[in-house]
Amino acid sequence: CFLSIPLMASSSSIFSASLALLSFFVLCSAIADVAAAKRTRLHFYFQEINAGPNTSVVRVAQANTTLASPTSFGALVVADNPLTKGPELTSKLVGRAQGIYTSASQEELAFMTSLNFAFTAGKYNGSVLTVLGRNAIALPVREMPVVGGSGYFRLARGYARIRTHRMDQRTGLVTVEYNVTVIHPRYRQQVPSLRSTIVLGVRDHQLMAPNIATTVSASVALLSFFIFSSAIADVTAGKTTRLHFYFHEINGGHNPSAVRVAQASTTNSSPTSFGAVVVADDPLTTGPELTWEPVGRAQGIYASTSQEELSFMLSLNFAFTTGKYNGSVLAMLGRNTLGLPVREISVVGGSGYFRLVRGYALVRTHSVVQGVVTAEYNVTVIHP
Repeated sequence: CFLSIPLMASSSSIFSASLALLSFFVLCSAIADVAAAKRTRLHFYFQEINAGPNTSVVRVAQANTTLASPTSFGALVVADNPLTKGPELTSKLVGRAQGIYTSASQEELAFMTSLNFAFTAGKYNGSVLTVLGRNAIALPVREMPVVGGSGYFRLARGYARIRTHRMDQRTGLVTVEYNVTVIHPRYRQQVPSLRSTIVLGVRDHQLMAPNIATTVSASVALLSFFIFSSAIADVTAGKTTRLHFYFHEINGGHNPSAVRVAQASTTNSSPTSFGAVVVADDPLTTGPELTWEPVGRAQGIYASTSQEELSFMLSLNFAFTTGKYNGSVLAMLGRNTLGLPVREISVVGGSGYFRLVRGYALVRTHSVVQGVVTAEYNVTVIHP
């Protein structure tokens, strides 16, 4: 459509038509840049150690029919598996795979897997990827979704393609190869500067010569700007909601809000209570005291998934019961390492007001008093 603009002899007319073309190509390029999210590809090996003094998995629960099942249906396992650069267990350690998986099929060996990949080396040191999916181990290649992350992987999505590399019945070592594709979100910091550049360019030059060609060209420039800047706004995502509240875990007294429901035979002798699984219905309040106004409940499970530090895999629904969010839910899944001053946990979804959202929570321990653990939550929710 731009090629049909009549170009008259005046320099202002030519300038305006050129500006129209320039704005079109610059804005198209910006849209392509914003829409094409950055990708990170990872390759490592997952080592599950099932025997010996350094076992990395423990069975913490099962049904009364599990031992008679050909697939161990109902078995629940807590894992703290090493991740290595190469396929040998002696290869360089790059992180830990910590979480839970359960045998969820009566017909084949298929596990519901919920794992935090906590990286401990290189540029990803301190960052976490969270994976949730189905692992049918008889398949030569399986795929599981990356549903969130923290640090370098904040707000990430992606997928892991996995392949069994080794299954040694004699030593109990299972080695799995992971090829992970991580898709990072794009942010809109660059868009305002682009908008101001284009608008100022049109405003400063569109009135240079009062002829029809200039007016048409300038109008087209403006129209192209508004159309494509609107497209950029659509691509770069939308509204952000920020929440602040306090979480209270009550561990004693007549009405505890968290109860241990499963553990391994070795949990009580573990310095981190490795293998303990807790079900929670913890109150949320506007302020740091339990007597402050209630705003909801944090309901779900968490498991102690590290043999070296107090670190939990959290799977919680934050169900809000007051105000504009009454009846809505935020779902969080991630890793909570209590020794860190600030932890980051992924928001992986929601319902009601929070339908289709993603985001993250920054969590800080506020106090531990007489069996009540109070944590401060600052949550950023990004709406589609």
